[in-house]
Amino acid sequence: MRPNTLNHSKCILIVEDEPAVGALIATTLRMANYEITIAQNAEQAQEALTSSVYAAMIVDWMLPNTTGIALITKLRQNSQFRQLPILMLTARTQENDKISGLDAGADDYLTKPFSPRELVARVNALLRRSQPLNNTAEIVVGVIRLNPAQATVYYQPDLASYSVMTDNTAKKITVSHTEFKLLQCLMLQPKRVHSREQLLSQAWDKDSQIDLRTVDAHIKRLRQALLAVGCETYIYTVRGIGYTLSAVV
Repeated sequence: MRPNTLNHSKCILIVEDEPAVGALIATTLRMANYEITIAQNAEQAQEALTSSVYAAMIVDWMLPNTTGIALITKLRQNSQFRQLPILMLTARTQENDKISGLDAGADDYLTKPFSPRELVARVNALLRRSQPLNNTAEIVVGVIRLNPAQATVYYQPDLASYSVMTDNTAKKITVSHTEFKLLQCLMLQPKRVHSREQLLSQAWDKDSQIDLRTVDAHIKRLRQALLAVGCETYIYTVRGIGYTLSAVV
């Protein structure tokens, strides 16, 4: 079933192989005025993603012939879907499972059985987090340039005062919405130590049911993105407190 409206900001793709569960999720979200597409396997999900635009995606862990983890990992390797907000909804409740889901690229993780009200709240919060922070001024720290208005992050070697490079072509760094928000929070106040609680309150919606380990998982993914341009050391871990960002090594 595909959305019958062009309001892509309300379109949610559900990847769930159990028809009863998929119907429950769909009914819950339709009552919250979302348009729903249901895919019962990874192949249907990828077909749906190539034919329509979605505001977010809900993925089950166990899928026919593959896993939700494998599907999310594959999607995150494609720049077209790198910023698609993804909620993993699964019966797997162990902490290691949750960390694996977040490490694979999920933005949030909700376990079954779930409360319909919490599901709607999680989806609402996920979509709110996909919006830029209020501060739209461009931020530059070291050789990293972040443009909130365009929701883009660039590596630009000629920004560094010590650089002798003459190539001024900026290289885009691909990050998810959540990673973008975290980086923006850190760059707005470089060298300040941000606790995990502070990052949660700034980069996530206040009503989100997010634990502190989620911050760690997203910081790990953000460092991996910065590793591609040699800037992973910009983010420091302050043991027992949180994180800080600085271009000074």
